[in-house]
Parts: sequence; C-alpha cells; structure tokens
Amino acid sequence: MSSTITSALHWRCVPNLDATKPTLIFLHAAWMSSPMFEETTEYLSSILSNTNLLCVDVNGHGKTVDGRETFTLWDQADDIVTLMDQLGIKTAIFIGISMGALITMRLALSHPSRITALCLISSTATAETPDATAAITQVRNIWVSTVVPSEAIMDISIRGWGGEPDLAGTRAQQIKRHWVARHSGAKNIDAILKSIVERDEILGRLREITVPVLVVHGELDETWKVKEAEAIRDALVNAKVGLEIVKDSGHMVLWLRDSMDIAGMIGNFVGEIITSTVH
Repeated sequence: MSSTITSALHWRCVPNLDATKPTLIFLHAAWMSSPMFEETTEYLSSILSNTNLLCVDVNGHGKTVDGRETFTLWDQADDIVTLMDQLGIKTAIFIGISMGALITMRLALSHPSRITALCLISSTATAETPDATAAITQVRNIWVSTVVPSEAIMDISIRGWGGEPDLAGTRAQQIKRHWVARHSGAKNIDAILKSIVERDEILGRLREITVPVLVVHGELDETWKVKEAEAIRDALVNAKVGLEIVKDSGHMVLWLRDSMDIAGMIGNFVGEIITSTVH
C-alpha cells in the first residue's frame, strides 16, 4: 500500500496500512529514499506480522515531488506528523538512519506525544563542525559540476562513510545507480545540504526524551564517529537506552552491507516495546 494524492510526502506500507495496529515509521538517510529499507522491512514483516511498516520519502527525496523546496530538519519532523494525522496514526515507533535519525530526534522533542520509542542509527546530536562543512561543500561543488555525479565523486562519498566498502560490489553499485537516477542539480542538493550542515545542537535537550531508545552505530563510522553515539546515550538520562556498536562497519550500516544483524536488533527492540505496551 502506498501514497494517496492527499499526502505531500510519498510513503509505502507493508502490509496494507491499518491505523489500529502498532506502526513503525522508517526515515531514510540523505540522498537515499525508502527503498533502502526494503531488506529490513522484508525481514521484519515476517516477525512483526501485526505491525505497520511505513517507509516515508521526506522532502527533497525519492518519490516526494510536491513537498517543500526548502526546509529544516524541524520542518521535516513537522511534515511527518502531518502525514501521521492524515493517515490516522496516533503514535509510532521511529527508525531513522543518518539524516533520518536527526529528524527522528527533533520529532521526539517537538511532538513527544507521537513517539512510542526511537531507534537512532548512525546519528549525532551535535552541530556540524566548520571542517566538516568545508569538506561537504567541496564534495558538493564537484558533485553538481557534471550532468550526473561522476563515478569518482560517488566513490569518494562512499569511502567517506568509513569502513572498507566494496565500491565495485552489487550494493555500492545499487547506491550509485540511485544517485544518478535521482540527480536533479544544485537546487535539490543545496536544500538538503543546508538542512544538515546548519542543524542546531540538541544534545542538551535529549533529557526531555523519556521513551525507550536504541542507538546503533558503525564501529568505523567516519561521518559521525562512535563518540557521537556515546554522547547521545549519555545525554538520554531520562530514557531506557541501549547502544549497539556494529563491528567493522562504517556509517551506512543499511543497504551498503548485509543488514540482517541490524534488522534483528530492530526486531528485538520493537518486539519488547510492543509486548510491554500490550501488557
């Protein structure tokens, strides 16, 4: 089941949406879209059969073409809540990776009554550093200098996630094809970049979150190092929080690698939440 014309954000749900059932909402990384969760949701559908698995393409991504042209991470969070209202979903468990996790934390802070639990994958609660902003800007300038991003700049971007990615492998090639297909020039690139590099620091506000949280992070993440995940864990002083470090993995622990281990972590976490909620 997927979007209706009444929704600005494109979404798909496995199985058909039933708003009376528990709902997991998946929010993807920047320059990705909901298909990055297909492997994860396929596995979860077999063990969480009575649960909605809802994947959303946020503004500037995937099949969302009528959303905002400019936005902050807080705007993205507000639009997810609007979508929940349209679909009749009162609360949800959120699973966000990278940019999706940044949005998830802000949604938990701005709309706490809509959150049952959080899974934050490859995330940070700090602001971007000047050095990182300069490096990202350099990659951006090369990225948009050609009609489609070059093989070289795409390889640099994947290597920048850390770990030892197989650039010629099936998974990396799938990501590159996605990037080429979605490329729409500087206008789209800049809106997404601006929302990420100009993000505010929210580490000091994480004490406001009281629902259970699972933090998952790659051991070799070079985008946001493990210390960022540890800082999130330590700042969640009023939440039950678990931290899972994925050995030998970089930033993109989903899609770039076999992610059955991550799906299992999510399944165990969600299963406990649903069981405790029912009882």
